[in-house]
Parts: sequence; structure tokens; C-alpha cells
Amino acid sequence: MTWSKLAKRRSQQRAVSLDAVHAALDWGALIRQRRGRRAYHLGRREVRAAARAGVRIERFQGTAVVLGSDQGLITVLRTNDRRRLARRRKA
Repeated sequence: MTWSKLAKRRSQQRAVSLDAVHAALDWGALIRQRRGRRAYHLGRREVRAAARAGVRIERFQGTAVVLGSDQGLITVLRTNDRRRLARRRKA
């Protein structure tokens, strides 16, 4: 997977580790966005599901990653509001 310059900078600014990115990609809920983008978000449900499977990722809760249509990593962020990642309808 390729990382954009923005993704590298944002992960450093927001203290999002490579492990957190992998956890979001492996366990996160898929949120489809415009133009083929996909976001993966680690919320409470996903953290609980991972815990039931024996994977401890609670420290990564709230991590979200956005992938472009070319599978490249566009940006990373932390948010507990999944609606922030959902696509918005045009007025």
C-alpha cells in the first residue's frame, strides 16, 4: 500500500501508529465514499468483536483511515463520530 504525503504527515501529527492503521484496515467498519474512496473506522463494536477474537486493539478505538480508488492511503484521523466519514449528499 502506498501512503500519500498527506497521510504520512497526518499520521505523525495525530500520533497514529502503523499498528493502528493495520488494525483499522483489518477490523474497521467499511464506509464507502465518493469517487471509489473507502474509509475504515474502528468503533466500539469493532473493538469488542476483536476482543472476542482475542485481539486487543482498544487503544486504537476511534482510528479511521481513508483509501483512494487506487488502494493508496489518503489520510488517517481519529474520530468517534462515524457520520463524519459518511458521504454527504449534494443539495
